[in-house]
Amino acid sequence: GVRSALRVPSKERPPNTDLGRAPLHPGFDVRGFEVTGRIPLPWDIGIEGWYSRISAGHDGVLSVFQPVEQGRIGLAWHDLPLESVQLEVDARLELEYRGEMLVPDATTGALQTIGAQPSLDFDLNVRVLDIHAWVSWQNILHDLDRADLPGVPLPGQTAYFGVKWELWN
Repeated sequence: GVRSALRVPSKERPPNTDLGRAPLHPGFDVRGFEVTGRIPLPWDIGIEGWYSRISAGHDGVLSVFQPVEQGRIGLAWHDLPLESVQLEVDARLELEYRGEMLVPDATTGALQTIGAQPSLDFDLNVRVLDIHAWVSWQNILHDLDRADLPGVPLPGQTAYFGVKWELWN
């Protein structure tokens, strides 16, 4: 079947009155929603996705470093190819999207809005007995225009890998 979830949080942040200090953000309001889902396909493959949209601010002003929207959608594969379940494989190819957000300029500190940042990523996890090996390859398309701070570009393609071996239960 199809799994999905919908959360619609809406909460007024109480003022910080600790030690008699003035509120950090009087009237600061956070509202938004989040949706997740998985659609199973043949051969242990599924389309998985997640999306959130948030409006956090005061009088229409966004919060710093808070993307307006974020999301991921991709193909995910999970398999236990041996009857002994001693081999487990997880793979995921996904498009990650981070919407526009308010950030300080790296040189002047003045606040400005930066545009959306999409990225194509790949993750592979393999477990044999108690040994886990993984690789995460981010920004496969080598988009050099991505930046969280104007004037400070993010690296192009990035790969992380590792091995974890549990010696004791």
